Amino acid sequence: MANLILPGTLEFNLALADIPPVPTWRESFDRANGEGYLICRAGSLGLMESVTRQEWEDYVYGGELDARQAEIDEHDEALEGVIY
Repeated sequence: MANLILPGTLEFNLALADIPPVPTWRESFDRANGEGYLICRAGSLGLMESVTRQEWEDYVYGGELDARQAEIDEHDEALEGVIY
């Protein structure tokens, strides 16, 4: 049985110490002289990712954008008729 590690505990701090920091979208844009692109990869559960222009072009023209749109369409179809 796994134990839950809570923020503020020694175990939590030790676990985070092993994870390298991930640059934020703003840091990525700053490194690229203000040029940056945000994409949502297929299968990413909707998490946005900062990418370079070349990565954006690969995403758009390589078919991954189409795959992401198909996921969105499937989700929309599953929600049709659902009353909130």
